[in-house]
Amino acid sequence: MYPADERAEILLALRWVDFVTIFPEATPLETIEQVRPDVLVKGAEYRESDIVGASFVKRSGGSVFRVPMKKGHSTRSIVRRMTDSPN
Repeated sequence: MYPADERAEILLALRWVDFVTIFPEATPLETIEQVRPDVLVKGAEYRESDIVGASFVKRSGGSVFRVPMKKGHSTRSIVRRMTDSPN
């Protein structure tokens, strides 16, 4: 698995990403309330009602998006392909 700082760096390289933070709390709720994001994105395997901070973001005028996982594109599968490679 990629360390959090490396994942943050990858996300920041995306032109439509303005801000990435690594939160020390058990959930991101405190950070979400401080940052007040316009958009909150989480995997589609979560119901919106289970996404921490979703109701706060929507009440603040933001949007919540659930993104489907793409098979073979998880951190775990990328690392597995790299370590199983014969090269």
